[in-house]
Amino acid sequence: MNIRYYIDKPNATNETAIYLFVRNGKKKLKFNTGRKIHPKYWDISEQEPKKGYPSRTKLNVYLTNLKTDVINAIEDLVQKGITTLEEAKDKIATIVAGKDLQETKVDFLQAYDQFLDVYKATRSEATVKKYKTIKNHLESFAAHKRTKLSFETIDAAFQENFVAYLVHQAKLTNNTIARKLKFLKTFLHWATERGYNAKSDYRKFKQKEEKVDIVTLSYDELMSLYNLDLTEKPKLERVRDVFCFGCFTGQRFSDIAALQPEHIKGDKWHLHTQKTKDILSIPLNVFALEILEKYTSKGKKLPAVSNQKTNEYLKELGKLAGIKDLKTHVRYQGAKRIQKTRPKYKFLGTHTARRTFCTISLKKGMLPEIVMKISGHKDYRTFRRYIDLDNNVVDIAMNSAWSK
Repeated sequence: MNIRYYIDKPNATNETAIYLFVRNGKKKLKFNTGRKIHPKYWDISEQEPKKGYPSRTKLNVYLTNLKTDVINAIEDLVQKGITTLEEAKDKIATIVAGKDLQETKVDFLQAYDQFLDVYKATRSEATVKKYKTIKNHLESFAAHKRTKLSFETIDAAFQENFVAYLVHQAKLTNNTIARKLKFLKTFLHWATERGYNAKSDYRKFKQKEEKVDIVTLSYDELMSLYNLDLTEKPKLERVRDVFCFGCFTGQRFSDIAALQPEHIKGDKWHLHTQKTKDILSIPLNVFALEILEKYTSKGKKLPAVSNQKTNEYLKELGKLAGIKDLKTHVRYQGAKRIQKTRPKYKFLGTHTARRTFCTISLKKGMLPEIVMKISGHKDYRTFRRYIDLDNNVVDIAMNSAWSK
């Protein structure tokens, strides 16, 4: 008998089923192993996952053991006088089903580790780090409740208790909790697709997000920072330049930090974004080109330091640039209102640059569709969170559009 594996759709653009193929003469049978894999990870000649597939070892062990069990079962049947595939069909099907059932009984946290291994291959390091943070919260929650995490307990009561833990013990705001629940739902959906989770309660998990104030620089504040004389403070000067480059291009700090001189073609930045894998062509305005010329003319890249250090230095820079107007931030932690009123410079961070670009561009008359094309935003709902248009801008726009 010939026993081998093959994938259902070798030319598929997404995951496809792995089948066990058994042939005896002209008679042949096939059995769905319950496993899927993307064709790009499948070695047709070797009948196994290619090197580089995140769960290669685990899947190989499963397939090898399944094939061994089927071979042993067929040999036993032959010794009993059963020589046709039709007679062996039920026995093989039982082995395949039993093997799959045994394999799918995966512990919750073991499944989460598998999930992280898979996501490492296709997601940015920053995104994977967010999912690791969720796992840490889940483990801390289980320890706090003195319970064991399992797919069977992920229901409405779990959500209520987990959210209460994130509010009272982890001290997270409602919007942060809402984002974490979305990440958790992504994992649970992944686990459901692989047969690890049979409950669908998680699909209804939801946490209300409150509208929050965002921090952006006005054009005058940005120019004040851009023109600030930092000759005697070279470290701050480099941080300022990288931050302002973000304000002039609208791109994420991670992409700016990865910018290489060869990515610049004339007055365009050809960017392959790290987070979304998009390919963008960013037109560089005179200010952005001036900053680039300052470093690339010497064969250097933009001198980005770590996100954390940049955030620290930006507060010092904002103070030096006189960005001191009082700003009130309101957040909610459960029903608790958390209000902070501080000088604006204390709220500055790397994310402020991207928001500043979007807001100033709109105020200067750029169409939202054009700003989104440059910033890489795909939908207006997400883009809307990045803009800060005051009532004065709205009034001017109305009067301009409807003047006699």
